[in-house]
Amino acid sequence: LKEERILLAMDFSLWVISLTALVLLISFIYLRYRKSPATDPPPELLHIPAEISLENMQASLPKTSVPNSTGVPLVTLTRSQLREYNGENGKPIYVSFQGNIYDVTPSAKFYGPGEPWHMMAGCTVEVALGKQSTDPANFTESNLSALTSHERLVIERWKSIFETKYKVVGHLVDG
Repeated sequence: LKEERILLAMDFSLWVISLTALVLLISFIYLRYRKSPATDPPPELLHIPAEISLENMQASLPKTSVPNSTGVPLVTLTRSQLREYNGENGKPIYVSFQGNIYDVTPSAKFYGPGEPWHMMAGCTVEVALGKQSTDPANFTESNLSALTSHERLVIERWKSIFETKYKVVGHLVDG
């Protein structure tokens, strides 16, 4: 009878150890392969390679002076005139963001001919950046009223980058 109790106790101990090991294994697998909402981007976001992410772009660019601090007169361009400033034929690369025209030539590795964001060169970009879209229709649109609150937040992040990294060289006018 005493031997049977010892055997039962050993069987119970092995059962507890096995169950504990199984629970630990399942926990490890769950923690290793679960999807975290904090790290997974929303599916509607445009996939941008890490080497041209906002953070890398901001860190790699030189700081520029405050707009108008150079005393250079500002240009006034229409959308069709702006299209000419795309980095081709020796011209600088300009983009329009919220009515200001920024010289993004220092970032030719992003906006220059043959580069990933060249489609933005010479365009109005706030809607495309807000929607994180490469749809050509978004590079001519500047009406923000149809954007979601998330898209407006993205535009605010870009506004900070444009204001700190690039010089304002002019203003966009209708025409």
